Amino acid sequence: MFNFLTRSFIIIVLFLSSLVETSAAQNLIVGNTGKFISPNGKIYNSLAEALKEPQKVTNLSLARQKLTEFPHAILKLTNLVSLDLSQNQIKTLPVGIASLKNLQALYLIKNSLEVLPGQIGDLERLKVLYLTGNKLASLPAALTQLAELEDLNLEGNQIESLPSEIGNLIHLQFLGLRDNHLKKLPESLIKLNQLKLLGLDNNQLNQMPKGIGKLNIKLETLHLKDNLFSEAEKQRIVAELPSVDLTFGDKSELLPSEIMRQDGFISITNLKLALSNPRTVVSLDLHNQKLSALPPEIGLFENLESLNLENNLLSSLPIEIGKLKKLKELTLANNFLTQLPVEIGHLQKLKSLSLNDNKTLASLPAEMGTLPKLTYLQIGNVGFNNWGDELVKLQSLPNLTTLYLSWIKSELPPQIGLLKNLHDFTCHGCQITTLPTEMGSMVNLEELNITKGTLISLPPQISQLVGLKKLDLSDNQLKQLPPEIGQLKELRELNLTRNQLGSLPAEIGQLIHLEDLAIAFNQIQKLPATLKELTGLKRLILKENKISPEELAGLKNSFPNTQLFY
Repeated sequence: MFNFLTRSFIIIVLFLSSLVETSAAQNLIVGNTGKFISPNGKIYNSLAEALKEPQKVTNLSLARQKLTEFPHAILKLTNLVSLDLSQNQIKTLPVGIASLKNLQALYLIKNSLEVLPGQIGDLERLKVLYLTGNKLASLPAALTQLAELEDLNLEGNQIESLPSEIGNLIHLQFLGLRDNHLKKLPESLIKLNQLKLLGLDNNQLNQMPKGIGKLNIKLETLHLKDNLFSEAEKQRIVAELPSVDLTFGDKSELLPSEIMRQDGFISITNLKLALSNPRTVVSLDLHNQKLSALPPEIGLFENLESLNLENNLLSSLPIEIGKLKKLKELTLANNFLTQLPVEIGHLQKLKSLSLNDNKTLASLPAEMGTLPKLTYLQIGNVGFNNWGDELVKLQSLPNLTTLYLSWIKSELPPQIGLLKNLHDFTCHGCQITTLPTEMGSMVNLEELNITKGTLISLPPQISQLVGLKKLDLSDNQLKQLPPEIGQLKELRELNLTRNQLGSLPAEIGQLIHLEDLAIAFNQIQKLPATLKELTGLKRLILKENKISPEELAGLKNSFPNTQLFY
């Protein structure tokens, strides 16, 4: 895994070396994410030439041109997709930068920026932002409005703290913060569950946020060199992130395959080495090793608590997997499994199981229903013929509280209502048009996420989910909400972003505990008068609707203590 400095250097070289005028520019690599943005026409490195045909300009580089201020004429280039102003002496950005609505990549490496305008949060399509090597001491809270941001590099500044809302950047995959003055990280950092690489070298940190283990889902590399962590804190971090490549950079540091804890190995990535003393191995990380088979000797790891087999070539598991009596976490995502052995039912201490992206997995063994400790189950992009039958097998799991489904290509079956112990249910990217009425019986549900799907309506039975605290229905096709939604009295967060709503029901005013309401990117022209009843509202996001300026002005008076985004 490259560190941030190496990755950044490679990307910058690729970016700058390609900035030559050509009538048929090739695809441009942008950011650590390795994604491509296809320029429409030239890549300009002359502002004068760009202004001759402003509507055609999508890519502009004015790097190393000794600029001392941001050229305001750039704001006329409203179709810009990528902008590079690196290695200049720019001290401030204009508030008018918000007019660059199509910008997806912004490079301001090695300038003299001391502050960022709040309007940077209006660049709603921005995916890549590089502010490396400036003089920033703080960041505006508005930066956390960049909902599409995937790659953020803030290395080499003077930043002392991050906005408390940093966790709002839910699509962030790469975050570079090395060489700053950070003493503490906000608790919301643990919400960045898409994060793959986090660089925190050379700061003043003495602890990581509680619950840092929640980043274990995608995080691959964490750099923590030259900070102030105690040995106890290092051990906690290692224990919570067993499958992450960690670097502390001091004499006590060992390689990931040799990291020790008092009673044996914490994490080991070499199967041969692990087999030399299997009883000492607590965590075995074999992800991305092109394994086509797992040897029966896997059963020798009698003290194993975590096993990561993600992104291999496995089509089956040996029956010896059932001997791992202490196993708590099993990750099998991105393989070619056709079935699970019945012996999986012997894993009586298993708490977490991930089966995503096993397209040939035809069904679950009935023995899945005998796992008394299983609390978290992730299934998606599998080959189930009948989801109803598979959900029936889960109804006997007494402690299953979190179920994450994804990419289901049919309606949710009514059997979902059998899972009455669920507290957290997600269906992401599912081709469902409504929710089965049987979901009304899931009275313990506290969080419901139906995202990036084809949902067009909600049943009245939604009102029966009286314990619901978070409801995320973003990126669907809803045109209206049922009035029964007003009966969700415990709701704290409601996300309706990117639907087709023309209005909100008056009953929305009955959600007296609501703190966050997001209705951006809809077709709402007028808000219900009852909205004023939401006196506890902390954040209201209204971007890209059809609400009149007069009504927006009135909202400021009605919600003086609420963050308004429009």
